[in-house]
Amino acid sequence: ENWGVVSGGSTATHILSVINNDETNELVTTIKDLNVVGHAQTKAGVLAFGPGAKVALENVDIQNCGTVGVQVNSAT
Repeated sequence: ENWGVVSGGSTATHILSVINNDETNELVTTIKDLNVVGHAQTKAGVLAFGPGAKVALENVDIQNCGTVGVQVNSAT
């Protein structure tokens, strides 16, 4: 419950991140049966970042994140 602020920003970090910059990656990260509960100062509940970050969500509930539930940057 005590999230620190990153680099002078107004929000803290993402709760769960999948990061892969290898665009030739064929693997898929599956996140399932998970309940993510954030608060006003969290960023994304789940972040997928990079061209190799392939993410599947199954039975995932994300609540109360300050910025967004799921954030996808250059990923699928």
